[in-house]
Amino acid sequence: MLKALLTVGIALAAILAAQDLSVAEALLAKGEHSQALAFLEENQTGSARWHFLASKVLDDLDQPTRAAEEAQTAVELAPDNAGYRLHLGRIFLTRNNPAAAQQIYAEALERFPSNVYLRLGNALAFNKLRLYEEAQVEFETCLGQLPSLGLALDGLMEAHLERLKYDDALKAAVEYRERNPQDFRGYYHSAVAQEKLGSDPEALERLLHQALEFNGRFAPAHALLGKTLLQLGRNQEAILALEAAVRLRPDYLFGRLHLARAYHKVGRIEDAKRETEIVKGLERRQHEPLPSLRRQRGN
Repeated sequence: MLKALLTVGIALAAILAAQDLSVAEALLAKGEHSQALAFLEENQTGSARWHFLASKVLDDLDQPTRAAEEAQTAVELAPDNAGYRLHLGRIFLTRNNPAAAQQIYAEALERFPSNVYLRLGNALAFNKLRLYEEAQVEFETCLGQLPSLGLALDGLMEAHLERLKYDDALKAAVEYRERNPQDFRGYYHSAVAQEKLGSDPEALERLLHQALEFNGRFAPAHALLGKTLLQLGRNQEAILALEAAVRLRPDYLFGRLHLARAYHKVGRIEDAKRETEIVKGLERRQHEPLPSLRRQRGN
C-alpha cells in the first residue's frame, strides 16, 4: 500500500510540475519574459523542460551566457530531444559563435540525420564561417527535403552570391519560384540575381512588384525597388520606396545608403546629410565586437 501511495504521489507531483511549466510557457508566449523568469525561479523542477524554458526566457532577456548554460543542461538531461539541441545551436549562431553552433548541429545530426531544421542550422553556421561550398550542399539538401523552406533559399542565395555564382543563384531562385509561386522570396531573389547579371531594370521592377504583392512588409524588396527606380530616373518614386524600406527596418544599411543618394539627386541636401550620418553610425556598429559565448559543458 505504501509503495502504491508513493507511486501515486510521484505521479501527481510530475503532473503538477508539468502544469506549472505550462504557466511559464503561456507567459513566455505573451512576451512577459520577466514574469516567466520569476515564475520559473519560484517553481524549479530540475527537469530538462524547465532548463529549456529558462534558457528561452534568458535569451529573450538578452542574457546569452546564462541562456546557453541552461540550454546545455537541457541537452545533457534529454540528449534525444532534437528541439533542445536546435535551440542551443541557435543561441550560439545568433550570438557570434558560429563555430560552436556548427559543432552542436553536426553532433545533433549524427543522432537526427533527417531533421531538416538541424541541417538548416548547420548550413547557416557554415555561411557565417564563410564555408560556402559546405553550406551550399546543406542548403540544397534542405530544399530537397522541404522545397518550401524559404530560409534555406535565403541562405543558398547568400552562399552563391558570396562566391560570385550569379547564374547558379538565378537558377536556384527560379526553381524555388516555380515550386512556390505564392512565396515572395522567389521573385525577390530572382531580381537580386538578375541585377548582378546586369539585367534590364524594368524586368527587375516587375519582379520586385510581384514580391511586394506577396509581402508588402519586406524591406529589402522596397530598397532594391528604390535603387532600381533611381536607375530608371524615377527619383520621387524611388524615394517613396526607399523611405518605406527604412520605416520597416530603420537599421537597414542598404536602404539608408540609397535613400541618401536619392535625396541628393533631388536636391534635398539636409535630408541627404542626415541619412549619411545614420549610415556612418550603422557602419560603426557593424564593426563593434559582439559578445562571444564559451561552452561550459560538453555535448
